[in-house]
Amino acid sequence: CPGVAVATVDVNGTETTIIEGWEELSEDTAGDIVNMLAPMTMAEKLANSMADTYYLTSEVYSESASSLGDELTERSKLWSGMIEKYQQSEECLDVYRNRLAWKMQRANPYSEEDVSLLNVEFDVTGNTDVDMGCMLTLSLAIAAHPNVCSLESR
Repeated sequence: CPGVAVATVDVNGTETTIIEGWEELSEDTAGDIVNMLAPMTMAEKLANSMADTYYLTSEVYSESASSLGDELTERSKLWSGMIEKYQQSEECLDVYRNRLAWKMQRANPYSEEDVSLLNVEFDVTGNTDVDMGCMLTLSLAIAAHPNVCSLESR
């Protein structure tokens, strides 16, 4: 199962930990990945609500806490607020198009033990709170995706 590394780069594209063998992914492919992880169109949101994908932000959690007489945890409130603010408002479209670079190191197709790795570079030069919020919610979506075994932030 694949791992994902989220790296930060400066305006010059400086990121010293990338090794040979990484290939750039097209904008269409990167857009498809983001759309799968964090649906942004109304139809996709209705079909697969990002908030319901994660237990702490789901209606199931909210109803369970309410029926037990418990309040929602601060972590649940934090993630729910971030998803609502950054994903459901479509405020992140510009960040995903202009601040991210996607690269992939494909697994050896003849090895059952080799895995593909996806590297997402986030340009932190001049970033704003919105940029960081968008990256955090994307990281949540990546980490919770069933086809991802690990997430590393550098």
